[in-house]
Amino acid sequence: DRGHPARQDDQHRGGDERGEHDAEDREHAAGGRGRPASPAAPMSGRSREEFAGVVRTDPVDVARACLLIGCEVEPDLSFSAAYQVLDGLAASVRLGSRSPVAAAAALQRALGDEAGFGGTEHDYEDLRSSLLHEVLRRGRGLPILLSVVWCEVAARLDVPARRQPQPRVAV
Repeated sequence: DRGHPARQDDQHRGGDERGEHDAEDREHAAGGRGRPASPAAPMSGRSREEFAGVVRTDPVDVARACLLIGCEVEPDLSFSAAYQVLDGLAASVRLGSRSPVAAAAALQRALGDEAGFGGTEHDYEDLRSSLLHEVLRRGRGLPILLSVVWCEVAARLDVPARRQPQPRVAV
């Protein structure tokens, strides 16, 4: 957990005792992008249908899709806790300028240097490295999940970023 305050286990878990995600999760997931968010529950036929709908939208809510995948291994997953971590990471970025080079450097400082997000070849053998909520908790993950974190934080700062279909690349 490397000391990042938003990644402490007691803050990571949440939701109600039945494992359903609350209205706050659904409201945040809609992100003001005009898409209705359906109730999420432990991965089931209903939440798998939600996943199918999420990945068919344009633009895809990648964080929500990743969190829905996380419900496969952690049925009581709190979406709001994951969104709070992403919001906290965004708040930690000190943008001096919105130029692409300066924004990329600020994101690298905040996410890589200060928050310690990264990965090694050993992460490919660990399922947790493929689950967004675990990457947020541990600060370790596969390049594609690290790029999801990078792009989600950038989006919260209104900094243009997009995932590339190449390992270790987010622009």
